[in-house]
Amino acid sequence: MKYTLLILTAILLLALQIQLPGQAHQSAYLYGTVYTTDGEKVSGFIRWGKEEMYWTDRLNATKRENPYLRYLGREEMRLLQGTPSGGLSGFLSERLGSTQPFIHAFACQFGDVAGIKAAGGRSIEVLMRNGENLLFHSGSNDLGASLQVYALSKQEKTIPWSAVDQVNFHQNPDGLEDPYKGILWGDVYTSQGVFTGQVQWDRDERCGADVLDGSLEGNKLSIPFSDINSIAREGRGSLVVLRDGSELFLTGSNDVNPANRGILVTIPGSGRISIPWEEFRKVHFNMGSAENPSIEDFPNPEKLKGRVESMEGDISAGFLVFDLDEAYDYEMLNGKDGFAEWEIPFRNIRSISPKNDRYSSVVLKSGKTLLLGEMQDVSAKNNGMLIFGPDGGTTYLPYNKVRSIIFE
Repeated sequence: MKYTLLILTAILLLALQIQLPGQAHQSAYLYGTVYTTDGEKVSGFIRWGKEEMYWTDRLNATKRENPYLRYLGREEMRLLQGTPSGGLSGFLSERLGSTQPFIHAFACQFGDVAGIKAAGGRSIEVLMRNGENLLFHSGSNDLGASLQVYALSKQEKTIPWSAVDQVNFHQNPDGLEDPYKGILWGDVYTSQGVFTGQVQWDRDERCGADVLDGSLEGNKLSIPFSDINSIAREGRGSLVVLRDGSELFLTGSNDVNPANRGILVTIPGSGRISIPWEEFRKVHFNMGSAENPSIEDFPNPEKLKGRVESMEGDISAGFLVFDLDEAYDYEMLNGKDGFAEWEIPFRNIRSISPKNDRYSSVVLKSGKTLLLGEMQDVSAKNNGMLIFGPDGGTTYLPYNKVRSIIFE
């Protein structure tokens, strides 16, 4: 009897261990309440279009204006217009439907957002978790996409954007069934190392319920990612190993051939890296190891704060506006490291040091150092630093005059 109880206890503990990843999966998914224009109220897991579904996924939009230009004098504006990005400013502003120069795109993680209101027309109101209200042009497929809501009734409901009045985000209640069959989590092997985190395959599929499309000897297959152990690039196709040990060489789809749009990996404590297909080697999925945070794991957004040292050795400290645009720790730094493109929340960054006109050294709070280049944030195209000092004064420093930026 004693040994029977021990065996039953061991089985129960093992069952609890198996259930824990599923519970973690549920808290990682977007959840909230959608209010429609006809007065309907629907609560449940939310998938934005056919894409975003995690708190770590990005909400993209276009800013309507640049409020920081007002702090620049005529000479500083002249210097700004002389930067490599200055010549493109008017063209880009026109394409974005703005009469103002130096308009930037916006991106943050959904975990930093409290709610979204469809304000009508092309304007969208986004309420951040720190209480700030932001107005955006739609500018992306995020603000305008239909919402897939997995309601408490376990029924999926599609709500077109034209019917959305408001979305309020909050943590899901305990005990709900996982509609997505787990987080697509794994080790991605590339020509420059291994990256571990939440995987977006072909920049699209990102959960166990999503499917990998391909052809096997002329027969079309659609395989749930929850059934896949690994995928390896081979010639014009991919070798797919299933969890039952079966090996399939698939071709004929951008999921498994060179038309693949790339693999995104969201890495805890770092950011998101985009890996082009030609640099991809293999991915091994381990969905039970997922570490995706819940909305409760996100800190309240804060303004960027730190000190900036100029090339002459002068130091200015206070609240910072990076690239004359990013002012909060939830906003993103973009840059390329060889083949890969990084998108990093500023709250994960310890310091930035421009090296030349094309590259900057970025040190993360995790201790990792990246040499990022080519993109506006980390090159001579950067619009410069604005520092709001404790005495109420403002200092503008062109990026080519910056020696280092250290964030508090």
